[in-house]
Amino acid sequence: MLIPAVMLLLGGFTATSAGETSPMHFGFAPADPSLDDSSSQGSGRNNYIEAVIRLSPSEYQVLDALKGSKVTGIRCRLRTEYRNPTGKKFSAISAYQGSLDAEPIRQTVHFAEGWNEFSFDEPFILGDEDLYIGFQVFELQGAPYPIVSYKPAYIPGSYYINLNRQGWQALDDKGALQIEAIIEPDAAPAPAALATVCEHPLIVAPETAFDGKIYLRNLSAEPIGSATVTVTDSHGDQTDKIEITLDEPIAAYDGRVLPGYSIITGADVAVDVPHTLTVTAINGKETSLIHPVTQTLYVSHDAFNRVPLVEEFTSMTCVNCPFMFYYLEEALHDFGEQYVYVSHHSGFNYDVFTSQVDRDMEYMFAGNKRNPTLMVDRTIWPGFGGELMVGAAAENSGSRYLSLLNMALHTPALASVEVSATDETVTVSGRVGLGEKTTDGNVVISTYLIEDGIGTDIYPQEGITSNMPDDAPADLRDKFRHNGIIRVNLSTAAMGDKLDIDADGYYSVTYPAPEFAKTWKRENCHYVSILHRNSESDLRDNIVLNAGDSRPFDPSSMPGVTMAANGKLKVFVDDDKRINVVSPAVSVKIYDINGRTVNPSSPQPIGIYVIAAMLPDGTSATAKVAVR
Repeated sequence: MLIPAVMLLLGGFTATSAGETSPMHFGFAPADPSLDDSSSQGSGRNNYIEAVIRLSPSEYQVLDALKGSKVTGIRCRLRTEYRNPTGKKFSAISAYQGSLDAEPIRQTVHFAEGWNEFSFDEPFILGDEDLYIGFQVFELQGAPYPIVSYKPAYIPGSYYINLNRQGWQALDDKGALQIEAIIEPDAAPAPAALATVCEHPLIVAPETAFDGKIYLRNLSAEPIGSATVTVTDSHGDQTDKIEITLDEPIAAYDGRVLPGYSIITGADVAVDVPHTLTVTAINGKETSLIHPVTQTLYVSHDAFNRVPLVEEFTSMTCVNCPFMFYYLEEALHDFGEQYVYVSHHSGFNYDVFTSQVDRDMEYMFAGNKRNPTLMVDRTIWPGFGGELMVGAAAENSGSRYLSLLNMALHTPALASVEVSATDETVTVSGRVGLGEKTTDGNVVISTYLIEDGIGTDIYPQEGITSNMPDDAPADLRDKFRHNGIIRVNLSTAAMGDKLDIDADGYYSVTYPAPEFAKTWKRENCHYVSILHRNSESDLRDNIVLNAGDSRPFDPSSMPGVTMAANGKLKVFVDDDKRINVVSPAVSVKIYDINGRTVNPSSPQPIGIYVIAAMLPDGTSATAKVAVR
């Protein structure tokens, strides 16, 4: 019978006697990380989902030294409670011996929210074969994303997820899974630790030091007060040696992110350059048990800032789509960085906003058409169901969308995109980094005229003008607008035109400016341009190199416009009494006359407001505006 940890504590748990060793917790996340440093994973739908960590004696010297020891149980963290219905076996701890293709050994349990600890009926003996241990639950749409990982630590090959029993995925860029093996060693393990680089720049220069943080995880029973981390390149040559001294030691089987370190890269230049970090000394003594961790860095002389592309798939007949709008707007506001947003009215249904672009992009659904869904940078993100489309029917906050945006922001861009416009022309120019995904002739450019802020008075929306769900947010009807509407595709082909790149990576494309329909609000229109790849045969090859946005329709002649004294911040109030910042800004906050922050997406009562913005060049600007 499996015994939860709380029962062990209350049922007469005996302290370790002299000569005995304490149980070892082998894992990759800290012993008890905060929720702020944790991320949730799952599909958001009703699906089986299973997660495991790998215990590999052939790869991890600390485990090789423990051969013959017993793996007695598992410690794991879940985002919510999962209990087995009567007669069902949905929730269980799992073990696979030898490989993930082996027949699983499962034991039914009830999972509580937070940390759980269970003992196996029969312990496993560490031997030459790999051992995979973890848990399975039936994820519910009403209680989604059960798996919890530690965001700062990225350890390649540390864990695997199987969604809906469709096959195992090795994940290494969603953090460290909060699962630990409980091992009873015959003797206290020798000092050992692993180190990884985290929170480093997207692009680093060759043979140059870059600032980052180091995650140090103690794999042994001895506290770590100091450590030496050796960095080697793909050729095995040492590029750096980092000495770490800690004011507060890292406890046994715990981990910590350490800020303020510089790491020197090797000479290789490429998108994925391997660098290996190895803890070679602990507490002033060389360690005999090492656990090298190899990570890839984008090493280049070119640095491009990533502007995430957010694409929503919706229709005017979709009742749940306003929920996606509401929580996506919340995430975009909290994101506080530049982005490009486009909506596609296709998938579930067509409507008056549907364009040929929207129809031609339907292959990205992989046959499973549904709304509402979204894509970020047309990338299949780990932990989000293995598809380009991320479903959104079960969302009740913007946190999951924000997680996607932050992952995109920390993905290296492969190009720069600058959009400029006059009354006669629209020009997109920049430079493409030369590499495997940019020089094979399959890069295309798509440029659109976009309109935002279209109300439901003219174009009704299910879930707003009719059939609004009972659990809709109270201010959903006031906030909802049709945004990101493609009014004109400036490209000659629906899915974009082939991009001509010169020998140095530069490009420039000029389009004639389109005619505006009388029904379009010119001040709500802008141009966006996307450099991307198209592939119906390989959904993973529809990547976005980068995107850009231009808002050339200066509303300064409109009533209510104001400008900061330095001329950098332009603000206006639209017909719906919403305050709009026209100038590019990294972050914006709006205050009423009493100093209280207000929601920039909402109509404002009559009064005086102060707008404070952080501009892209790092300077700040303020402006005052009256809503009448």
